[in-house]
Amino acid sequence: MITEELESIIRFMSDRHKLKVYRNRLDKKIIKPCVFYPIPKIESKYLSSSEYRNDYIWCIRFYDGVDKKVDKSIYDTVISIYTDIVENKNLIPIYYKEELTEDSITIQKVEIEELKNEVIVLRLHWTSFYQYERDTVDKIEKFNFDSDIKDN
Repeated sequence: MITEELESIIRFMSDRHKLKVYRNRLDKKIIKPCVFYPIPKIESKYLSSSEYRNDYIWCIRFYDGVDKKVDKSIYDTVISIYTDIVENKNLIPIYYKEELTEDSITIQKVEIEELKNEVIVLRLHWTSFYQYERDTVDKIEKFNFDSDIKDN
């Protein structure tokens, strides 16, 4: 589910760069150039009694090895990943336990932004739909309600 999607995106990108990878948090002293995969923003929405959806925004940060300005090589790496996503029709294949599945993630929006002169952000937006894992209740057979109101 969620973990497979995130790992599949990391795998898709890692096949396109050879940067040091940091996940979830950065060390105090990072090795540059590198890429940082923070925890994505996830917003859940109720759809029905059997299905829900998650909207994701993942701001993946690429740190340059050159101080005070973005080196062309890190920008080229981000542009290359961006282009690969777009040319793949915004589809990223999903892997489950190292095996390629027939499923894919449809990236709805891809953005590139430069932050603080040394960081380039690749922002991915996508939505996924999931089935609830708990059994649904078809109907209530009997409903007892005690209101503590006394009959006179």
